[in-house]
Amino acid sequence: MTNYQLSFTKEFESHLINYLDRYPNLEVFLGLIGKIIGKKDNVIQFSVSDGLPFPNTSPEKKNEVVVTKDWLEIMKEYSLFIKRSKNSSLRLLGALHTHPGSIPSLSSIDKNFGFQLANELGNAIMIIVGKNKSLYTYFFSQNEILKIKHISKKFLKRYII
Repeated sequence: MTNYQLSFTKEFESHLINYLDRYPNLEVFLGLIGKIIGKKDNVIQFSVSDGLPFPNTSPEKKNEVVVTKDWLEIMKEYSLFIKRSKNSSLRLLGALHTHPGSIPSLSSIDKNFGFQLANELGNAIMIIVGKNKSLYTYFFSQNEILKIKHISKKFLKRYII
């Protein structure tokens, strides 16, 4: 059985903490860029090193975030830009989304979006940050959702339930 893990680079982790602290009562949405670090001992690690926030265009910013149709195309282009500029294996891994007033469980909209990402990318991760800064991460394949283990660092120690 394959296990999945999540880690952040130190620099991105610091930026992410500051960004989320700035918007404690607002639904936030970020595309996540990074690497999938090979399969070793049946463990696949998603290493997130960059993110691209999207403005919340919803009229009810505390309760919902509206992801535009162009979001995925913008993220794909951003991934290519980074890959070309750094000559690396970085790619779009998934998304981070906040639920400031509730637990970090997947809503039906989150599930649909996660499967849409998985269909586009082959597989995807979705990080949900909830009230009290709790965090869950989910792995989406084209037909299943699994929770991911976290590799503890500063952000993860602070945010994981």
